[in-house]
Amino acid sequence: MTIMKNTWWRFDDTTYSNAEVFSHAISDYQKSFIEEGNEHLVWQPDTIMVESPHIIVRYPARIRSEQDLLSNEQVTAKDKDILKKKDEEILSMVTINVKLNAENGRYFTALELMYKLHNQQANKPYHFYFEGIEHAEQSIDDIPTLLVNVGT
Repeated sequence: MTIMKNTWWRFDDTTYSNAEVFSHAISDYQKSFIEEGNEHLVWQPDTIMVESPHIIVRYPARIRSEQDLLSNEQVTAKDKDILKKKDEEILSMVTINVKLNAENGRYFTALELMYKLHNQQANKPYHFYFEGIEHAEQSIDDIPTLLVNVGT
């Protein structure tokens, strides 16, 4: 099942220190795509997306080395090997797993999920367009796992 497939966003190098400011940014970006008759597609930041106190989110990224990872991010063992064997001037496509905790200890809203996803990716040297989130068929460590779909 795909969630947030009608949320338009492009991850960039801006690190937001405030969720409200981020919500305004994503709302403005979203409005630029809404055509007349589709007003129901406006950004709805308070919608509950995942009912769990913790989630693992898996997303693709292009990075130079493990130095581009934040302290809570991990790449697969296969991707670690790839990063060790290559020139740091070349970007490598890797899959990143990150564990996120809900601020309220119960669930993630659309705003909290996108705010945290965006800030996780702000330091990366290459940025993608957000194209929705899927629930993974298998969880990791019994924690619900989400797969972020991206495009270029």
